[in-house]
Amino acid sequence: MYGQAAQAINVGAKLNFGGTYNASSQTDFGGVWGLKENGTSGNSAGYLALASVPNGGVTTERMRIDSIGNVGIGTTSPPTGGGAALALAQGTQPTGIGANTAGIWVQDIAGTAELMGFDEAGNDVQLTAHPADILNLAPLSKVAWVYNWKQHYEGKRHVVNMGAIIDFIEAQMLTAGKPSPLTVQDLPPEEKWDWDADQETRRVAREDQITAAQSRIAKLNEQIAAETDLEKKARLIEQRDAFKVPSLYVKKRPQKYLVDRGVKSAIVEV
Repeated sequence: MYGQAAQAINVGAKLNFGGTYNASSQTDFGGVWGLKENGTSGNSAGYLALASVPNGGVTTERMRIDSIGNVGIGTTSPPTGGGAALALAQGTQPTGIGANTAGIWVQDIAGTAELMGFDEAGNDVQLTAHPADILNLAPLSKVAWVYNWKQHYEGKRHVVNMGAIIDFIEAQMLTAGKPSPLTVQDLPPEEKWDWDADQETRRVAREDQITAAQSRIAKLNEQIAAETDLEKKARLIEQRDAFKVPSLYVKKRPQKYLVDRGVKSAIVEV
């Protein structure tokens, strides 16, 4: 199945599935889309998207597999390079956890997206062990590493400052004339990242997404204005309404615990 629209980003073919949702009306419930990944003529990179429909809403993309095999859930921007990877959009803590299930999600922790895990016993664990809300206030240790989790049935949050434990053990071993258990090695230059450069890359990528979405919406508006068939016009309106223009990316400064450990940035937060 091929789309007939002129080449552009996010055009191609959409296969939607639906049915009756009340006494007589029908609607889409979900879809599988194969769409062009970019607006460059001659570039055939495409992505596969899975979509669903919220109550009273329109068919909305939920998961994307891009042209190099990276997967994004809740985001249209999975990693753009390297090997196959899974990216989760930042969200809120899951509720209504089913029996015999456990899972992962991404949550904002003091301005940084962090990977979290949950189980049916009521434990929420931060899997990326760098909780900025704790590390930014903790005494400086050689290692920025804090393991923490919430036990909802117990009603408590448990925090283990692994950096402080390592500092204590190292001091004891050095006092006893034994080598430190901690080894810190410099990464090769090509593996060391620049915070400000990465923030600029994210800003530019977001602007490209905004431009692409606005361009596609403008083209759909032109098609809607020219279409005389009411059914086709309704479909075009649904496609247009499904496009969401992303918000501008606001650059972030590195967390205090990173600055304390030498990460530099000229970004000024507004």
